[in-house]
Amino acid sequence: MQSVEQNSPRVDHAPSAENLSAKWFVSIDDLRIPLPRRKVPVSLLRHQASIPADRVLVRDHNSPDDEVLRDDAEFDGAAGNSLYTEARCDARPPAPCRAPAKLAFSVDDQVEETIVGRQTRESLLELVGIGADHVVLLRDYESPHDREIGPGDAVEFTDGPVFITRAKHTDTTTIVVNMDRKTVPGDTLTYEQVVKLAFDPPEPGVIYTVKYKDGPRAKPDGRMVAGDTVKIICEEIFNVAPTGKS
Repeated sequence: MQSVEQNSPRVDHAPSAENLSAKWFVSIDDLRIPLPRRKVPVSLLRHQASIPADRVLVRDHNSPDDEVLRDDAEFDGAAGNSLYTEARCDARPPAPCRAPAKLAFSVDDQVEETIVGRQTRESLLELVGIGADHVVLLRDYESPHDREIGPGDAVEFTDGPVFITRAKHTDTTTIVVNMDRKTVPGDTLTYEQVVKLAFDPPEPGVIYTVKYKDGPRAKPDGRMVAGDTVKIICEEIFNVAPTGKS
């Protein structure tokens, strides 16, 4: 199998998902405000939302005991990122609320709230009214290397609530082989095809070691040997090296 991009430029290894920083946001009085990180001072939220001194921030639990946030506290988006304001003179003293907090997910800047923090690709797209059959869903990171959410994969709110979609193209997949981008037909590869992408033609009688990472959630990393076939996703990384003679 030949690569479509024979003269593609060399690129750095894409970082693993665990080394990326997911994007976060807070919804205040239905206003979507991007956050620089998951945990920020409440004072930063007040400034970004232009909240006057006579109003307080309240975390929405859809409860009479909604949590009033102290002005000097630290805000953790993972504990619930749907907030509203109320008059300071009417607010109850700051105290935790036992009811589940509302969680705001954002897909293509469309915000929907739920109290269910564990979704799937399909349920999240259904929540925002996007058909799952025609798009690729990716978690949005502070990086050019966004991570694809595969069919049936779990989506945890605490891993980051910001997602984007792109049109699904089932005819090709772009991967990284020995630091070069390669666009290949379909969404599976054999050991022999990966070796040929790295060394074309492979040296006769040479055994090649093939390792991969950032693959589908069911098996994101591993090794391949002769005869193996793996499912691939966009931006999956393969490293191929000769290890000896057969």
